[in-house]
Amino acid sequence: MLADFAGGRVVLGVTSTPFKCPPAPSEAALLVHDYLTHRGIRSGSEISLVMPLGVPIPPSPAASQALLVAFGERGINWHPERLVRALDPVRKVALLSDGGEMPYDLFLRVPVHRAPVVVEESGLCVDGWIPVNPLTLETAFPGVYAVGDVTSVGTPKAGVFAEGQAAVVANEIIAQQRGNGGPAGYDGRGMCYLEFGYDQVARVDVTFQPGNLPPTRRVCSNPDQLTRLYRMALKEHTVMSKTETARNGVDLETVGALAERIQADPAAAATVWQAEVTWQGAFRSEARIRDFAPMPSDEPAGLGGSDTAPNPVEQLLAAFGNCLAVGYAANASAAGITIESLRIALKGDLDLRTFLGLAQDNAGYEAIEVSVDLRCDATEDQLAALHDKVVGTSPVGHTLSRVVPLRVDLA
Repeated sequence: MLADFAGGRVVLGVTSTPFKCPPAPSEAALLVHDYLTHRGIRSGSEISLVMPLGVPIPPSPAASQALLVAFGERGINWHPERLVRALDPVRKVALLSDGGEMPYDLFLRVPVHRAPVVVEESGLCVDGWIPVNPLTLETAFPGVYAVGDVTSVGTPKAGVFAEGQAAVVANEIIAQQRGNGGPAGYDGRGMCYLEFGYDQVARVDVTFQPGNLPPTRRVCSNPDQLTRLYRMALKEHTVMSKTETARNGVDLETVGALAERIQADPAAAATVWQAEVTWQGAFRSEARIRDFAPMPSDEPAGLGGSDTAPNPVEQLLAAFGNCLAVGYAANASAAGITIESLRIALKGDLDLRTFLGLAQDNAGYEAIEVSVDLRCDATEDQLAALHDKVVGTSPVGHTLSRVVPLRVDLA
């Protein structure tokens, strides 16, 4: 196919997650550049790489940065955090997961990766993969082990990881037969060589292990990608037990399971939230939500209250701040960013005249100002992208910034 290609738009696209080898698409793009250059048709061609990751190799920031520099030097277009979902061969366009389209003359794809049918029908799989003990590789069936690209152990699906897993299983079985203590367990380490083209090769050495994660910094710019990042953080970037968390105290296993369920059943994404407020006398009231202790509300003494609790408009600011905090924790964890500290200060301007019946105008906030002090291990660009992502996807922020149908009825 390449030998007959006369030049034009080349699109290299990943079509699903997980895929076998994170560096491979980047290597392919660089080698295609070399090949077209060698044939003298590179100047009349365009190369675009579409990947679901925020950087080429998330566990290795140094390798990712080197690849991005190489892409820039060679004029390779980098399109992160999206997949190629389908092709329209009549119009010769690739249909992307974010709703966009990309024209092509030659399309090279990383195919969908899945366990073989015989494995899926074995009774070992859960959601298409074989769950195993992340340290021993033992399945839910005692004495039965699984290694390689059919497991959900948490490493990429590349052969180097299967080799390391196989050695662990062999040592585990030998130890059992000899009656010795078990080996140290799988450490999630893998090494590969990265082909840069121009006769250059780099070595990438990473470890996927709790407490020893490489400083992965992926920031999602597309609002519908967070669930996929959680699944990838769970399936590809950690080796963890069910009681361990990956980063910032966020339980990626639980969120990843939720993401898988919603992907399988989009209707599960529709949720309803409820609260019940009971008047306690004067300006005091209590809100009851689920089985939590009642949350009191009051007004300051200057507004006629007894100042025993925050008032509703203060609680509204707090709700927005808490929502933003959840967003930073969720998106930073999915992107591999470690938060050192986070402080969110909110302030709103409110004119009391309408509430007091002295005017007919807006009774709510005229404006809300938020200052976020976030200390983390992200670069300035990554921090800016994280911030934009959080602000752009905050449920409370969206509620405050758009017209929401509001109906208040007497029971």
